[in-house]
Amino acid sequence: MQVKFVYALVSGESDYYTEQSLISMHSLRLHNPDCHIVLVSDDATFGTLTGKRSRIRAYVDEFISVNPPDDFTPVQRSRYIKTSLRQCVKGDFLYLDNDTIVRASLSGLERLDCKLAAVLDGHTTSEQNIQLNRYLYAVGMEPWDYKSYFNGGVWLARDCREVHKFFHDWHRIWDEGRRDYGINVDQPAFARANIENGCLISELSGKYNCQIVIPRAKLYMFDAKIIHYFAELKESGYFPIKQDRLLADIRENGICGETARIIEHPLLTWAEHIIRGGKLKKVFKNVLKFN
Repeated sequence: MQVKFVYALVSGESDYYTEQSLISMHSLRLHNPDCHIVLVSDDATFGTLTGKRSRIRAYVDEFISVNPPDDFTPVQRSRYIKTSLRQCVKGDFLYLDNDTIVRASLSGLERLDCKLAAVLDGHTTSEQNIQLNRYLYAVGMEPWDYKSYFNGGVWLARDCREVHKFFHDWHRIWDEGRRDYGINVDQPAFARANIENGCLISELSGKYNCQIVIPRAKLYMFDAKIIHYFAELKESGYFPIKQDRLLADIRENGICGETARIIEHPLLTWAEHIIRGGKLKKVFKNVLKFN
């Protein structure tokens, strides 16, 4: 494949971000055995990838170290690295958040006619995006002249001058928001950089970033190439891959047996988990609703 696959990781022994990344990389290799995986992290994280946590190293073809300021929190360090990726990775690449799982071949990305591409956040318009409007209210801003608001969990970036400039602006805008408003999330800055760069981002099909906590995900769920299950959101609490018990088992024993089956068939095992727990009505109330 000509397109690389990139992950950004800031993690320690007290969290499961490394195991989440391991799951995503495992699923990626399962359906794309010849893929080239890049892991971008800081020296502190790389130093913890020893012993049982070192299993992730077997999936990675290229390691790149980026070290944010020492006084940054882990969340800030993660976003610092993410918004710096274009400057440190050579070649075209698809970025994936740690809480994603790949369900199909991703061949053909190199043929997409775009310089920078992402999926709409919430699979909906900017005007109807609840998270965007919450952010605008939090920072005291009026709605700006955006046309589309994209999710930052999966995006395709070409190695070209226009995309390098976009990333320079994205990193700057994110850092200004962190400093001036205490906003650590990177997605609003992603949108602002898009405005400043003449709406450079092209829209990818929702099947490349199916956001399963969103009602409109039903439009893409069963044809999804990549599922984004939002590990930090309670709405995805029934998704088996995000369960601490499973992540702890992966840390201890690696990916094998039932865990491997869950990763290979995430939607099937999700449905099995929901039905066994008698939670079908609660979970699918919005997913199955026509709107």
